Amino acid sequence: MRLLETFVARLRSLRLRLRRRPGPARQLLLRPGAEAQSRGQAAVNLSREQFRELLMEALDNPATARLVARRLLLPVLPLRGASDDPVTSSGGTTNYVAKFTGTLAIGNSTIFDSGGNVGIGTTTPTAPLHIKSNATASSYGSVYLDTTSPGGHSWGIGEISGVGILSVRDLTASGAPIRFSIDTGGNVGIGTTSPAAKLDVAGGINASGSVGLGVTAPSYILDVKAKSAVGAASFTGSGLNDMTSGGTFLGASALNYKVQIDGTGTPNTFKWSDNGGASWNATGVPITGGAQTLNDGVTVTFGATTGHTSGDYWTFSTTVTNPFSLQNAAGTRTLCANNDGSLILGGTLPKQASGGPEMISFQNSDPDHVAFAGFVGSETNFRFGASLRGFMEWGPGGSSDQDVALFRNWAGGLAVQSFNGTSSDHAFAVQKPTTDGSVGADLFRVNTTSNAVLVLGNPGVGTSAPSNTLEVAAGGTTLADAWTTRSCLAAKANVRALDGAMPRVERLRGVSFEWKSSGKPGLGLMAEEVAAVVPEAVSYTSGGSHAEGVDYGSLVALLVEAIKEQEKRIQVLGAEISDLRKTSSR
Repeated sequence: MRLLETFVARLRSLRLRLRRRPGPARQLLLRPGAEAQSRGQAAVNLSREQFRELLMEALDNPATARLVARRLLLPVLPLRGASDDPVTSSGGTTNYVAKFTGTLAIGNSTIFDSGGNVGIGTTTPTAPLHIKSNATASSYGSVYLDTTSPGGHSWGIGEISGVGILSVRDLTASGAPIRFSIDTGGNVGIGTTSPAAKLDVAGGINASGSVGLGVTAPSYILDVKAKSAVGAASFTGSGLNDMTSGGTFLGASALNYKVQIDGTGTPNTFKWSDNGGASWNATGVPITGGAQTLNDGVTVTFGATTGHTSGDYWTFSTTVTNPFSLQNAAGTRTLCANNDGSLILGGTLPKQASGGPEMISFQNSDPDHVAFAGFVGSETNFRFGASLRGFMEWGPGGSSDQDVALFRNWAGGLAVQSFNGTSSDHAFAVQKPTTDGSVGADLFRVNTTSNAVLVLGNPGVGTSAPSNTLEVAAGGTTLADAWTTRSCLAAKANVRALDGAMPRVERLRGVSFEWKSSGKPGLGLMAEEVAAVVPEAVSYTSGGSHAEGVDYGSLVALLVEAIKEQEKRIQVLGAEISDLRKTSSR
């Protein structure tokens, strides 16, 4: 200890020299100055080990450490000012990194070392490097990264004018544009200082790998997952309100849930529905106190297993955001990929009311044009065709669909089967169109039960406006082996004998003519003349003002009765002739 005191005391007036003595070892010689020598102080020789030990002890003492460092280091590594003279004054503060404050003076810089963290502009750094500045008015930001390499850029990093947006500014480009920014909400902007989403890019994007939106491990170049949510539960009742909804909804379309207490035993029980209570998916479900799964990943949790009031209920809904859409310049969606697997062109939602999702639907502003759909239930249940308001729909039937199933039979032909509502007795049907998507009335139907063809309305051949049950356009012809007219007594009423047939036949006029539509010659009666004699055998135009056709079959009854009347007359004349012959022979 005495040697240390001597060592420290002599440092005040001694200067350090490195002296080589004979031999391999080096020794440090503490040699007194002239004034000290006049007082009888002698030089002290120290070995390197002795000097190191004395120096460490001196530095451990705060009172002597500064003196030792200044006396020993400045003569060996002097700090020099502009005049190349050693620094002779200082005004520094503990923990500040020194800087020159004058030609031969040092003082505090803005760098503060707290003993592990370094602060620039702050004396309370909370990180290994903590920068605090008021550089919002500067285009350089808080950090200026300069470069001198050819073609290099300089960058400024900092806050934008005090609005809380961190930016990276290109200081080399004209106008020092901001290339990258992050706002206080966590939105990242590239090429924009006001990002409106978690990532907002003003310009093109180039991705060399897979991109996932809502997918943590994308398997495709672009892998997009629909977003779903389970809404908060709303309580209706007077009892204990302790149920919460949760889970991750995995369904294809939104559902409306209702959970109602239906038993107050131990534990209490509940029933639940995913259609708002129109029907119940399950009843008498015991409350466990933990998360209980309903369906499609949706859960409910009760805080207590008892104490609820029967009839009290909770309602909540799930939502689904469709994963993908394309918009035109006007903001109208021209293509939409829905969560149910359908791809809609020209709209946003499939118009299919039931029977399974459409796979592809081509739409205009309202009704579908063509819709394709995929598997419904199983791979043997395949859809292809048009939707409710379209031309045709192929696939499994539904209560609101006009569906046609198309099959290839074993002989290589084509078989068609239709469904009207839930009935499958239609091999093919054409319904009257409706404006609300409901099932229209049958206009044409082939029945698979009776193998009959049903035509409702007036079918026309060669005419678009038939006014008769079956109408063939003028100039048309028909050919059959036989025509049968319904004539049973069960179908008739007010049956009376036909009298005076012969006079009526005598008023009819048979004519020959040529058809105007084809120029072909023909034989027949004039409908206008027949109407004056036998109106029952004439058909009229839709307005009923003009005779149009003659039912030649109806004239058969008139001719039969006329022949019978004629036969009676012939018999009477025959009898008279016979009598005259007998009289003349006498």
